[in-house]
Amino acid sequence: MKMWRILALITLTGLPMRVLAENADLEAKWERQRLANHLKLLEKIKLNDAAAHARIMAAEAANDQTALKELVLHEDGDVRQAAVFKLEDQETLAGIARNDSESDVYQIAMLRLTDQTLLAEIAKHGDNRAYGDNGKRWGMHIWAVSKLTDQALLAEFVKHEDGNVRAAATTNLRDQTLLADIAQNDKSAYVRIEATSRLDGGQALLLDIAKNCQDDGERRMAVEKLTDQAQLLDFAKHDKGVWVRGTAAGKLHDQKRIAEIAKHDASDDVRLTATLHLDDQTAIAEIVRNDASPRVRWAAVSRLDDQALLEEIAETDNSMEVRIEAASRIDGQEKLLKIARDGTYEDIDRIHAVDEILRQAHLLEFAQQDDDKVVRRAAIRNLKNQALLAEIAKHDPDVPSRLAALGVLKDQAVLTEIAKHDTNARIRLETIKALKDQSLLLDFAKNDKDLMIRRAAIRNLKNRAALEDFATHDADADVRLSAAVMLDDQARIADIARHDQVKTIRLAAIHYIKNQESLLELATKDKDGEIRMEAVNWLDDQAQIAEIAKIDKDERVRRAATARLKDQALLEEIARNDAAPNVRRPAVAKLTDQTVLMEIVANSKDAQERHAAVCNLTDQQLLAELATTEKDDHVRQTAVSKLTDPKLLAEIARDDKNVWVRSEAVSRLTDQGQLAEIVKRHEHTSVRNVAVRRLNDPALLADIAQNDSDAQVRITALIKLDDQALMAELAKHDSDKDVRRVAITKIRDDTFLADVAKGGKHADARTEATARISDQSALADIVKSDDNRKISDMAFARLTDPVHLADIAKGGGARSIPAVYKLDDQTSLAEVAKIDGAGFVRKIAVSKLDDQALLADIAQHDKHAEARRWAVFKLTDPATLTHIAANDASEQVRQEAVKRLNALKKD
Repeated sequence: MKMWRILALITLTGLPMRVLAENADLEAKWERQRLANHLKLLEKIKLNDAAAHARIMAAEAANDQTALKELVLHEDGDVRQAAVFKLEDQETLAGIARNDSESDVYQIAMLRLTDQTLLAEIAKHGDNRAYGDNGKRWGMHIWAVSKLTDQALLAEFVKHEDGNVRAAATTNLRDQTLLADIAQNDKSAYVRIEATSRLDGGQALLLDIAKNCQDDGERRMAVEKLTDQAQLLDFAKHDKGVWVRGTAAGKLHDQKRIAEIAKHDASDDVRLTATLHLDDQTAIAEIVRNDASPRVRWAAVSRLDDQALLEEIAETDNSMEVRIEAASRIDGQEKLLKIARDGTYEDIDRIHAVDEILRQAHLLEFAQQDDDKVVRRAAIRNLKNQALLAEIAKHDPDVPSRLAALGVLKDQAVLTEIAKHDTNARIRLETIKALKDQSLLLDFAKNDKDLMIRRAAIRNLKNRAALEDFATHDADADVRLSAAVMLDDQARIADIARHDQVKTIRLAAIHYIKNQESLLELATKDKDGEIRMEAVNWLDDQAQIAEIAKIDKDERVRRAATARLKDQALLEEIARNDAAPNVRRPAVAKLTDQTVLMEIVANSKDAQERHAAVCNLTDQQLLAELATTEKDDHVRQTAVSKLTDPKLLAEIARDDKNVWVRSEAVSRLTDQGQLAEIVKRHEHTSVRNVAVRRLNDPALLADIAQNDSDAQVRITALIKLDDQALMAELAKHDSDKDVRRVAITKIRDDTFLADVAKGGKHADARTEATARISDQSALADIVKSDDNRKISDMAFARLTDPVHLADIAKGGGARSIPAVYKLDDQTSLAEVAKIDGAGFVRKIAVSKLDDQALLADIAQHDKHAEARRWAVFKLTDPATLTHIAANDASEQVRQEAVKRLNALKKD
């Protein structure tokens, strides 16, 4: 089949090439779009294979699920897609999603699949067939996980080896304890960030993550959730991560602190974020004038009120974006007019200036005469002259300019003329939206050949009889839907909900029904389960809802009704007696009777149902029984998470066969002796990590950090410590790179950082320590003495002290030239300029000098003629130059002085 025909069929059926949506709203939108385009496409598309077209139409119209299954089994791809889109049976859809070889077919099945157990099966089988687009493609098993909402199933998948699976599961997870564990311990930074974003509170935990996590993304997410201003200020000023500092700065309240960060932070991104939160006009003006980054200046201009400064920036700033922002904030019309007219400005500046101009004569000038179409459109949007707007709307060769005129045109006669006679469909459509004449709108709604025009006219109609006629009889489904939405007659809306041939219109009509009797009739008597389910969602009477929950033959309807029940006796009855696990589960999730819940745990064969029951248990005796005897690991873990008996928790932590159950028990222990014993004896790293996090004894934690055989356990211990000497020792000598890195991040004292930088056993630790040192003497020492070029370069890059830079520049080594280039201090430059030898270094120093007294001293007294000549070239005092021209011992210096005098005279 040719590609254009395939595309036509896909449009006809509303099925995209790549199914990316995962929610019912978008699914409904596709269905509405399919119906809206139905007749139009039948008229316009000429299909060669009429039989294939007929089969597709039959599949779309079919309500018989058996017939639809037959079509899926025996027809070609396009027909199969249409049939799958109408299938409702979850088992059948799951089978297609698992086994079908055609990507569009199995993706549509997956889109329609909602059953949590079936989704979990697909997720567990690790189906790697691709879905997705725009260069990002995932396995079907990950899509299945992302559709799960059942918390018990999600908790299982957060243990998966695949980080993408864990991340997908974490997205819908609500258990705060489990999320906290993932945020702290998962091996994937992406998963940890997702878990951190889902945490509801727990400032202590968030602070621990923000301080100690190695990944900037996770730390930034934790900082985003912090509220303590002192903590946020500390992160904003001192954190090494740009994202973290910026996030913290954006949450500060103190304007003085924000201004300090906005002016002095080394990162453009941090300064920009801080500037956007500034209100202090003095600080904002300082940033506008002095910041080197156009982005930061733009942010400052967006907060600036000073009109004089805005005018100056609009004319002089070297960044187009900054000038645009300044121009848009200028109140003075003459200045704006100058900017809009001045050909030296870039067009985008002119557009923004025109947008701010108020005087109609000036706007007319730009609308009629400007060579730039975009500038013209900006002027047209602000015009009020209706005659001129009409001319532009009817005759301008530039369609966007015509649309701009239509946006402000109010003359209904002109609008009518355009709507009737214009040949451009887009122009007509925009015109229809502005029409008010009801008879004219009715004529368009009835007779226009363009369906888009008819729908636009319907949406402006106020004639109820006409709307009812359209809602009942129109051949175009979207026209019927548009009319139905406009109606407010409850009887008519109820009739549409009962009888319209298109299900999406019926479903939409239900939303507008206020009469409970009409809703009850739909909820109990309609043949379509989806209609009954939607109606149940709008019922108020608990007795009616209860009756539906007990007797409806469609488990989807019973489940919807059960989810709205409040009566515990009714919920218990459903939880005990309903044949469908999908109905029993929401009932169990709302039960509070401990005996009933325990019976369900003991007798139910559905794992999700049993887990839902355990989640509502509070009786410690019942929980203890489950925690020690239950065979299902996840149910047992949930029971343990609710236990309070420390003795029993210790036994479970020691003896349970499942590592996650043991970890859960350990996370609830407080006895330091028991925790220490678990750290020493337990064979599983994750359990030992949990125990270490619960320890408080600094001596014991220090021993673990230094001596434990597992690097991850050592890291967990050292994160809880603050001993700077210990951190330095670990950074210098630990065998694991990650342990060394974490230790360095916890060192705040430059003395210890310098100790690591100079005495560390591993180059990576020495480099990282150097990157965190701020003490200039220590950095200078490393520059001079370290043989490792990478470490020496790192130290030199952080060196800013002029005394140390001058010392290096005078030393004559390989760093002399870059050191003098970094110098700005005039006194230090003068010292370098006077050293013996190193002529090029001295020349650079002199070239950077601006202090005339220092230059005069070198020009008159330096023993090297070349240095005197370099200084003469920068002198501006005629008397000093005259003296040198007459008296210097070097002819070259005297000649340079004469040249400099002549140049000054010309200036």
